Amino acid sequence: IIGNVSVTSPNGNENFPVGTTQYIFWSSSAVNQMNVSYSLNNGGAWTSLAVVGASGGNYTWNIPEDFTISNQAKVKVHDNLNSLVNDTSNSTFNIVAYFNITDPENGSPVIAGEPYTIAWNKKGTGVDNVILEYSTNGGGNWTYIVNDTNHTVPNLGSYNWDPVPGTTLTTTGKIRITNLSAPAGTELDKTSAQFKIRPAIDTVDKPTVATV
Repeated sequence: IIGNVSVTSPNGNENFPVGTTQYIFWSSSAVNQMNVSYSLNNGGAWTSLAVVGASGGNYTWNIPEDFTISNQAKVKVHDNLNSLVNDTSNSTFNIVAYFNITDPENGSPVIAGEPYTIAWNKKGTGVDNVILEYSTNGGGNWTYIVNDTNHTVPNLGSYNWDPVPGTTLTTTGKIRITNLSAPAGTELDKTSAQFKIRPAIDTVDKPTVATV
């Protein structure tokens, strides 16, 4: 008796963030043990995840935080005793990076005309550069922080914004980070709360008291 297997999810266009728990589902008949594997290059090469009981119909995939991102991911399941009995995702899905801006946030004051360190948490391997932008109207309009040709900065987790522009002061500032290699809709993270851009306070010398 030759078994039958079929991947039911992921089957194309899903977004699996690194550092999260995702699930691989299948249907099968006449198969005892299922070999579960993934590819990051549209099936060009496969890496085994586990061999599990086929009757459960699913595998819990804990994607590591340092996993390589990909827009060409697929999964494959096959009978562990007969690799010819197999099925793969119908189309590619996405392993996407994770970003979370930590500074500035939650009303943090940013001083116009002075340097400020933008900081973010990042998960996922393969994002060398990102784009940083700021908004002075709560995300209505965005301006590149770096004004060179490609507007990118190294994805190191921080960037020295020097100087912070002083043309528009605001209480509704936002920062966003963009990974241009990510699929549409998954590439950016806006700050979770607004921050302030306020003017620098000049130090005024106190008048001296004349001695009599």
